[in-house]
Amino acid sequence: MDYPHQNMPVFQVSELHHSFYSKKKEETKVLNGIDFQVFENEFVAIVGPSGCGKSTILNLMSGLIKPTKGSIRLRDREISSVHSSIGYIAQSDTLLPWRTVRRNVEVGLEIRGVEKEKRREIAMELIKKAELEGFEDAYPHQLSGGMRKRVDIIKVLAVEPEIIFMDEPFASLDVFTREILQKYVLKIWSENQRTIVFITHDLTEAITLADRIFILSQRPAKLKSTHHIDLKRPRDPEELKFNPRFLQLYEGIWKDLKSEVEMQVKK
Repeated sequence: MDYPHQNMPVFQVSELHHSFYSKKKEETKVLNGIDFQVFENEFVAIVGPSGCGKSTILNLMSGLIKPTKGSIRLRDREISSVHSSIGYIAQSDTLLPWRTVRRNVEVGLEIRGVEKEKRREIAMELIKKAELEGFEDAYPHQLSGGMRKRVDIIKVLAVEPEIIFMDEPFASLDVFTREILQKYVLKIWSENQRTIVFITHDLTEAITLADRIFILSQRPAKLKSTHHIDLKRPRDPEELKFNPRFLQLYEGIWKDLKSEVEMQVKK
């Protein structure tokens, strides 16, 4: 795929190393010299064996933790703390159980001091786009898993982040709900053209959504390979799985990933 902004990466990750230490000072190496770039308005998926450090990379890129060694630059500046231009959507939803759908969507706007009527206007517009009209006064426990995840997503969209990180956001959902939400994420991306970094274990999901896929090795992780996804957009998750090019991409990428997964199983 041709990237018009290749000379101006949003993220530049260089020689990234990271280790965690136990109370007894025992070291667990997680990342071992990872290098990559993410470009403006690009949708990148990161895939690798369980426990290889995918979520750690997002936490480092968002400024939640500092790397043991290496550099992460957001545009021209080193990441040193949590950055307001990044919206983070985790695997488990972060909805406040005592607030309604509308008031959950308004949380970030409220923190930023947006006045009440404007908050309500923005929240209701997003609720409508997410096809959640009629549920604006419902509480999280009254919603299905897929509906809660949509609320979780639009809560982040409400503050208009330039960059969105998604850490296995659909992992706990059934396959049918996942496909519905994949469609929703593709729609969001096509309408707003934000930069998205998406963590997943699901290779089908990665191919469906991404422009490029980064394959990580088992821990301590290296960037094993990068795959360009040349499927035309817009994409329909239900139809794409029968596309001959999709099947060809899946087979090639799975061969690359399979050896890492098999080594992990043998441990």
